[in-house]
Amino acid sequence: MNQQLKKLAVLLVSKKKDHTCLPILQQIRNQFPQHSYLIDDEYNNQPVDLVVTIGGDGTILHASRMFQQTATPPFVTFGKGTLGFMCIYSLRDQYEVLKNLQTPYNIELKKRIQGSLNGQYVYTALNDFFITKGNSIHVVCLDIYVNDTFVTQARGDGLIISTPTGSTAYCLSAGGPLIQNRVPCIALVPICPLSLSFRPLILPLDVKISIKMNANSRGEGVVICDGQVQYDFKRNDCFDITPSKNDVRCRTTVTPGFGLGHKIAENVKLEFQILIAKRLNYIQEKQNKIQNQLFIYYMSDSSSYFDIQGKGIWEQCENKLNEEDILYKGILQYLNKPTQFCLTQYELFRFKKNGELKKIELLTTSISLLNDNTILLQKNHKQVFLKSTPQNIKVWFEQIKNKCIQNNFRLDYDIGELIGQGQFANVYKITSKKNNQNYALKVFQKVALKNLNVDNVSVTKEIQIMRQLKHPGIIKIYEVYEDKEFICIVMELMQYSMKQQKKRHSEHQCAQIMLQLFMVLQYIHDHKIIHRDIKPDNILYKNQDTICICDFGLADYYNPMSVYQYQRCGTPGYVAPEVLRDQKYDFKVDVYSAGIILHTLLVGKQPFAAHSQNKVVQLNYQGKIDYAQVKASDLCLSFLKSVLSINPQVRPSAYEVLHHEWFIKTLGESNYFQLLNNNGQQVQPIQPISKEIQNFQAIQSMMDEEQDESSNSKIQIEIPQPTTQHRTNNNGYYQSSIPQQQQPQQQLQIAIDNIQEAIKQIKIKQQVRDLNYLTQMLHMQHKEMSGID
Repeated sequence: MNQQLKKLAVLLVSKKKDHTCLPILQQIRNQFPQHSYLIDDEYNNQPVDLVVTIGGDGTILHASRMFQQTATPPFVTFGKGTLGFMCIYSLRDQYEVLKNLQTPYNIELKKRIQGSLNGQYVYTALNDFFITKGNSIHVVCLDIYVNDTFVTQARGDGLIISTPTGSTAYCLSAGGPLIQNRVPCIALVPICPLSLSFRPLILPLDVKISIKMNANSRGEGVVICDGQVQYDFKRNDCFDITPSKNDVRCRTTVTPGFGLGHKIAENVKLEFQILIAKRLNYIQEKQNKIQNQLFIYYMSDSSSYFDIQGKGIWEQCENKLNEEDILYKGILQYLNKPTQFCLTQYELFRFKKNGELKKIELLTTSISLLNDNTILLQKNHKQVFLKSTPQNIKVWFEQIKNKCIQNNFRLDYDIGELIGQGQFANVYKITSKKNNQNYALKVFQKVALKNLNVDNVSVTKEIQIMRQLKHPGIIKIYEVYEDKEFICIVMELMQYSMKQQKKRHSEHQCAQIMLQLFMVLQYIHDHKIIHRDIKPDNILYKNQDTICICDFGLADYYNPMSVYQYQRCGTPGYVAPEVLRDQKYDFKVDVYSAGIILHTLLVGKQPFAAHSQNKVVQLNYQGKIDYAQVKASDLCLSFLKSVLSINPQVRPSAYEVLHHEWFIKTLGESNYFQLLNNNGQQVQPIQPISKEIQNFQAIQSMMDEEQDESSNSKIQIEIPQPTTQHRTNNNGYYQSSIPQQQQPQQQLQIAIDNIQEAIKQIKIKQQVRDLNYLTQMLHMQHKEMSGID
């Protein structure tokens, strides 16, 4: 099912004097009539959302000329020329490319340079400026200045000043270097130099280059701009070249810049080797030494959303490496030396000669396969190259890639329909090109994250938690990808969400669902993690009887000081009251949210439903629930009231919930224990809850409501907003010690302790007297049950 495309203003630019392009343009109009179209002859600076070119490189240069001193819309380029180094798509892919205009894609930025003749702006070039002797029979003499400093003199038939994009044009035929598109540099290539030593110059893009026609030059010439226009260039004239702020943005399906090799192999059958230059600073520092050198190099853009300023890629490892943690080990070439490496679940270790260990934390490390024998790891603007035989590199790459961030999503998957939308991300259905299996893709747009003040800590934590948790009731994460604009998480594909099930459920159905939900919550809590956004949208169905929890975007590690990233968060209507009241909270906020889900399943609607979000928050804050709407057994109602207690000290933990008698009575004892044991919950039969305990729970529920009424009269309600406060201590994890079995006497003693704790917190004297009286009564019951005089 194709998603609905919004209306776009599309500029169509086709190859001049090629009448076969006209039917193609008409076909595009017919296939996508929802868009508005202009052809290049009709364009007069109107707002345009997209430029579609049909032709070769000359057609793209013509389209670029239409946006001289302004930012260009995204270009979608289809090849119909002779070579077409810049053309990204084949005409046979025209329909599929244009159909998926609003799905995630990569943008390849093509740098442009602008020229000024004697101080007057003349042109912004995508390919090159070409200074030639024109019709003169004499050579020209050109003085070259960099940042107003004389560098060298070029005598010959002319000089080409080329961008990386233009390196495959006239620059290539003149013996210039092939430069990868993303390298920020300018190439100066002489044409038939009157010298045996003059070679092309490679200069940084951010310098000012001045070409002056020497006063003693015998010949004069012209400046040709992108093969489109030309200007006379006479003695003492000066032509200045500076970088343009307006790049040409080309939409592509491959990692930006990596299509150059394929184009060269396809078009000119040329084999070439790309040399690596780690830093552009190297060129700047050696500027005066490279006047007559030919540089062919590739510098990868190592910038990542997950980079941390001032951090490196290697970390010192103080702990010993446990043999049982090693997943794979072997020898790789590092810095041209054979080195021992070990791979664990989250880290890559390197053994130094002195016995020390260094490690790379892989979670936020980018990985690329440069060629058959080289793996590139990038993190915090640092790079590591690992080399070996093609067979060994292939094995290592397969072992490491799923633990890192990859960058070749379009080569691995096809994107299908949009299946979910959220505040921070969208979810698409995708298909693997390797095994033809369907998956879900969660896509974060980096610009949107920045606009919503979501830093890289949040996304990193979500990925870390999802990779850490391995449970059949938690959605699986397979791979993570990143490019210039998007972060993509490949996950398990589910059938539908609980939100789509709006009918009432039977008590038996509710027990099956809630047992699974609380088993997953106990597993999450055992790993010291709080989900903080349990709601129907985040509970998915694998099949009709099996559920799965997803979306750990608000999850955080438990902190005993109750300091979390996004302190006051969650979905209004499902948030525990202590969160809205800015009180300390722990794992039991998830239990409360699960209780709201149970109420929704039983009644068919949410207990705090209202016409405005402010009203929902106010009702949620107060925690008052009309249990008269719940048509269920007394045992189920008792269970529901316990998990929805507004007092978190009385509210049971996920472990305690699993031992509630309601599950046994509703599901049957054998089925109950089978479900628990199948999910790794090894438990023994439990004793039924005594009437005394049930009576106490009823009394406590009444007291909760009374306490709530006295504390809410002066409260101002606001919609909870995320904060940027971070947790301060990653190691301060709460160590829980819940007894496996509790007899009624033990449960009664715990109830007494809870009441005594409540007395300390309640300041109203009448309530204190009532609680003291209740404590005395319970002490007497305890003595009678224990046989104490």
